[in-house]
Amino acid sequence: MTHHLEAKIGNLEDEIEKLKRRVEMLEYEKHVNKYDFPKFPMTSCPRCGLKFEGTMGYVCTQIGCPTGLGPVIS
Repeated sequence: MTHHLEAKIGNLEDEIEKLKRRVEMLEYEKHVNKYDFPKFPMTSCPRCGLKFEGTMGYVCTQIGCPTGLGPVIS
């Protein structure tokens, strides 16, 4: 019986460690992916100066683009 309890305790400790790592990852993601959504209508990007006119298929290569058109890191 002691071996069975030790195995269960070991499994619980492993699960607790997994949960701790997941919480740490969620806390990290909360700060990394946090940005203010753009306030439209915007006529140009305040960071790089890209003008929004004509075609509406813009993509920005800058991470954290203030217009929300940049790459999404998840």
